[in-house]
Amino acid sequence: MRLGLAQMKIVTLDVAENAKTCERFFQQAREQQVDLLLFPEMTLTGFARDVEQMLPHHEEIFALFQQWTSQHQVPAAFGYACALTEAERAANPQAKPAYNRLCLMEDGVVRLTYDKIHPFSRGFEGGNYEPGNTLGYTQFHGWGIGAFLCYDLRFPAFFSLLGEACQLILLPANWPDFRIDAWETLACARALENQCYVAAVNRVGQDEKSFYSGHSAVFDPFGKRLTPISQREELLIADLELGRVDQTRSKIPQLQDRREVLFLQLLQARQHQEPSQRTDSPL
Repeated sequence: MRLGLAQMKIVTLDVAENAKTCERFFQQAREQQVDLLLFPEMTLTGFARDVEQMLPHHEEIFALFQQWTSQHQVPAAFGYACALTEAERAANPQAKPAYNRLCLMEDGVVRLTYDKIHPFSRGFEGGNYEPGNTLGYTQFHGWGIGAFLCYDLRFPAFFSLLGEACQLILLPANWPDFRIDAWETLACARALENQCYVAAVNRVGQDEKSFYSGHSAVFDPFGKRLTPISQREELLIADLELGRVDQTRSKIPQLQDRREVLFLQLLQARQHQEPSQRTDSPL
C-alpha cells in the first residue's frame, strides 16, 4: 500500500481556504499513485473553541470529500465535527452537541467512521464533544485498518484491543509543538506494542491557542520511522508491505504471549476496590 500523509496548514473555520489545500493534496496523491490519503484531525475547520461555529459545516465537509474521493479516485481519511442526530439527543439530553469524527471514504462511499473515545478533558474539547463508545475498524483491500484520534494516543490499552486485528492504525491529530516529543515517542510505541504500522498525521501552522510543527510519521512494526521529519506543509509518502506485519509477529510472538485473561481479572479486581485502597496496591 502506498500511503500519503497530508501534513497541511489549517486555517481555523475557513472551509473554503482549507478546501483549496485539500484539493491540491488530492491532485498530488493521484499523481503519486497513493492508495490511501490521510488528513489531520478536524481537516477543514481546525479546532474552534465554540463548537457551534463548526457544526454548520459538517454536511458541506462530508459532501466535499465525497466529491474528491470520487473525482480523483483516491480513498481518504479525514476528520470533522459531526452533530449528534435528533435520536441521539433524545436518548441522552445531557450529551454534548457533537462527536469528533474520523471518516474513511472510498469513491464517495463511507468505509469506516470512528468517534473519538477520549476528548481532551483539560482543554475545551472535553466540554464540547461527546465521547465515542466503539472502536474504529474495517477491512480495506486486504488490510485490517484501525483508527484513533490525537489524544487517544495516550491510552495504549485501547490500541491493544484492536492491535492484533490490524496491520495499520490511522492516527490523525492536531498535536501542538510543545508536546511534540510525546507525539513521536508514543506513536512509535503504539507501533512496537501492536507490531503493526502506525500512520500518525499532524497539522502545521497556528491557531488561536497553539503552534503546530507537523512531525507526521509512519512507523513500521519494528518502530522504524519511514518518513522524514518535516515541519512544513507537504505530502509525505510511505510504501507499506502487508507481509512485514506477519514477519514481525512471527519473529517476536509477543501478541500471542500477552496474558489477556489475567489482565481482565486484575482490572476487575481493581474496579471492585475503593479508590483509597488503590494508593498502596497496583490492584
